[in-house]
Amino acid sequence: MNPNPLAEKVSAIRKTQIITLWDRQRRMIDFYNLPKTMYIALGKTSAWSDPDDPDISDKYQPMPSETMTQIEELIGMQRIHWKKFAKVFVNPTSDQKDGIGLHEGNQSVYYKGLYYETTNDLDYAIANGFTSVMVMMQADRDEYFPVNIAYRQVGLYVQVNHTDRYLTYEKFMQLSAEDRGHLAAVENFLPISRQTDQMEKIFIVFDF
Repeated sequence: MNPNPLAEKVSAIRKTQIITLWDRQRRMIDFYNLPKTMYIALGKTSAWSDPDDPDISDKYQPMPSETMTQIEELIGMQRIHWKKFAKVFVNPTSDQKDGIGLHEGNQSVYYKGLYYETTNDLDYAIANGFTSVMVMMQADRDEYFPVNIAYRQVGLYVQVNHTDRYLTYEKFMQLSAEDRGHLAAVENFLPISRQTDQMEKIFIVFDF
């Protein structure tokens, strides 16, 4: 006799609905083909704090809110360097990690503990079950973003009606609300200090 019939009932629940590969790839393509320009923005120069949570500090950053429409204390934003279809390598080989022997033009990118195969070849992506889009922006020392500051937040803006390589806070705020596009992703960090001798590559992945 089962002493906990409720546990037996719960354990019998099975997943009975999926989103098909076709639909995931449809949404992947829709995102990849969004019109206008994508920018990665840096922000949040002041220390993390929360009057309702004493644990929040520059040693323990908060979770971003999904209702955000702008990143905090915007420093500036730079146009993305590239945008590609992406797929995680499962149990990657040494060659896959090094990008050896991949489909022509494809690259291997290491991001948050995983290796991704990236491509701009739509036919290859569809045939091989890709369901993600990866974007990258490289901040070259003091080329655009100011140095000797710390940032704690990164955001991806899509459908920005502008094409300049870099937008300062002032120039971005001069755009109309419609031309500023939409904040599609936000990530909070512990403080990252920018120095004149450093270069940052920032990747963001959208999984569909």
